[in-house]
Amino acid sequence: MKRSETDSQKLEKKMKRSKTDRKSGRNAKNRKRTGKGNMAETTQIQTPVDRKRILRKKALLLRDGLAASERGQKSRQIAEQLFRHPWYQEASFLLVYAAYRSEVSTEEIICHSLRKGKKVCCPVVTGKHEMTFCIIDDRLAEEILHRGINAMQKGSFGIPEPDAEACVHYVYEPESSLMLMPGCAFDDLGNRIGYGGGFYDSYLAQRPMRTIALFFECQRCAEKIEREMHDVKPELILTENGFWPR
Repeated sequence: MKRSETDSQKLEKKMKRSKTDRKSGRNAKNRKRTGKGNMAETTQIQTPVDRKRILRKKALLLRDGLAASERGQKSRQIAEQLFRHPWYQEASFLLVYAAYRSEVSTEEIICHSLRKGKKVCCPVVTGKHEMTFCIIDDRLAEEILHRGINAMQKGSFGIPEPDAEACVHYVYEPESSLMLMPGCAFDDLGNRIGYGGGFYDSYLAQRPMRTIALFFECQRCAEKIEREMHDVKPELILTENGFWPR
């Protein structure tokens, strides 16, 4: 009798385990369908914003990995090519970012343009997704030529910028203007990923003009960047290897 009860108990436990295993199997299938707890499924349903975030991070890691001497050399190669381009030569107003951290350096471009008598305009953040461009006056130009772009004050995010209250603001003149844009990544079609703030997209949506985005070649994405409705595509990309599209 004791053995019969023991066998019954074993059979009952086995049936309970079988029921639990079937339930676990159903839960695993549900997780796979919904993407919960499954990285492969999660990557398949990423939004364009999510994908841009990943590409931005990868490109910035590669850019940050360049030695300072290499960034300087590549930045000079970019500047030399820019100076030969007709858009630059024809421009009276140069709207150009003041390089920050590991971006393509614009110090040589700014100094060369000031010596050439161009009206150099640098961005100043004025609000969420909003910026204006201020013309570098003679006093600030002299300081920049002597000390570099760090002669400007530190503005939003620690980026050098002119004093918006003391300078003359750029008045929209598209026929005689050229904008140089920064960025995190680009693809073979000339699409650009910025820093996610939308400052340049918002500005150019209201004031279209000739645009060239400056990148290092290591920031080029092998895959196509998915554009969103608000994205403004630069007309040209310039790296140390030349212009895109070629």
